[in-house]
Order: sequence, then C-alpha cells, then structure tokens
Amino acid sequence: MAESYMEKQDVRLKMKEMREQLPPAEAGALSRRAGRRLDSFLVFMGALRVGIYAAVRGEMDFSSLWSESSDAKRTYCFPRVGKDVLHFCPVNHPEAELQPGALRIPEPVRDIPPLDVNELDVVVTPGLAFDLYGGRLGIGGGYYDRTFQARRGGLHGPGPLLVGAGYAFQLLAGESWKRDEWDVGVDWVITDREALRCLPREYMPQEADEYG
Repeated sequence: MAESYMEKQDVRLKMKEMREQLPPAEAGALSRRAGRRLDSFLVFMGALRVGIYAAVRGEMDFSSLWSESSDAKRTYCFPRVGKDVLHFCPVNHPEAELQPGALRIPEPVRDIPPLDVNELDVVVTPGLAFDLYGGRLGIGGGYYDRTFQARRGGLHGPGPLLVGAGYAFQLLAGESWKRDEWDVGVDWVITDREALRCLPREYMPQEADEYG
C-alpha cells in the first residue's frame, strides 16, 4: 500500500481541529486508558526516570500516572524551556512544583536542578501526529528535536527511549508528511488503543525518498 504524503501545516490544522472536537469527558476517559497502557509499558521497560509533560491545549493528559502509578520508585521529570532546548527536572509534587513558564506550559520551578537527558530511561513526547515509522509532528517549536538531536540518525539511537503519546486518531496509517532533516523520530507510540513499536525509516515505501 502506497503512502500518502501531506504538508506539515495541513496535518497540524487537521489534527488540531480533531482534538478540539473531542468532548472533554471523552478526552479524559481516553487519557486514563492510555495512561494505564503507558504505566504497564514503563513497568515492562523497567523505566525509573521518566520524562513526561503536563498537558495543555488538548494534549493527552497523563496526570493520573503520578497520582496512581504502580511503581513508587519511579521519578517523573518535567521539561523546563531553556534558550534552545528542554531541561528535564525531577518533580515529586507536580501540583506544587509546576508553574506556567515562558510558553504558558506548566514547568518545574527554577530551584529544581535538571538532569542530563541521558540519565532518563524514557521520555514521553506529546505531538499532533505520529506515523508508523517514528515520525512525530509537533507544534513547530522544535524543542524536542533540538534536545534529542543525537537521535537524528534513526530510531533506537543514543539516549533515552522516546515514546510518542496521543489519541488513536493521531497515529496515521498509510499517511505521513514531508520530513525535514532536523526532525527527530520516536521509538514507540502509545495511544488509547495500542502501544506500537515504530518501524525504521528504511521500511518506508520508496515513494517517500523525495521527502527524506
């Protein structure tokens, strides 16, 4: 089956519209379902230091994880926006230790020192869309791409395991978008329906070469 390729902006607009149309109660239920799947995944992977995000603007909300986690030894590390990259800081009490940052996204207060990203086992990344080959489409700021630029060589590279998180409709099958050389992919995608290990990009149909 041939892939269908779209421009990034077209995908962003489509996914934003679909997220906005999702009723809050349904979004909450789907987030909790995905949270249980992610929790099981982290247990299976033995992940104790986990990069995570505080949901904004319709992103999948994993706040149930730090209130209902099955692993008391797990530490959640939230990103704080730096000049060009993200700094992940361990947070014990998200309700008290997160505050709106420069991008109006909850981030750790300034007195919490960050960890080296290579000390993290897994980083859960939000996105507007994902594809079967590890493609991740964010809102366009490029912070995750710059933070994990060492991963540009392909999936399962140096550093923590990258896990994309979104609703089932955000995982595109048979569709993708034009890639840029600075785009960093994810190793897995977890949704309210499944946990998918992404295929290496060399498995993409030949028609995708012009977009490499």
